[in-house]
Amino acid sequence: MKKRIHQLTAGQFDAMFPDEDACKIYLVNHRWPDGVACPRCGNVDVSPHALAFHWQCTACAEKGGYRFSV
Repeated sequence: MKKRIHQLTAGQFDAMFPDEDACKIYLVNHRWPDGVACPRCGNVDVSPHALAFHWQCTACAEKGGYRFSV
């Protein structure tokens, strides 16, 4: 896992996160270092949703579905 960022200058931030996807990748890697898991039930068997950085929990789907994103 990469080092967690605590404080950056505006220039450092812009260099590290040139677009939204770079920021989302950072957030995914730090929230789920062992792979994406459902924030509601902890299930690791999640399916990618139609939108990038969105998933659906297969276990919660039986209870009406649960979609989540970064």
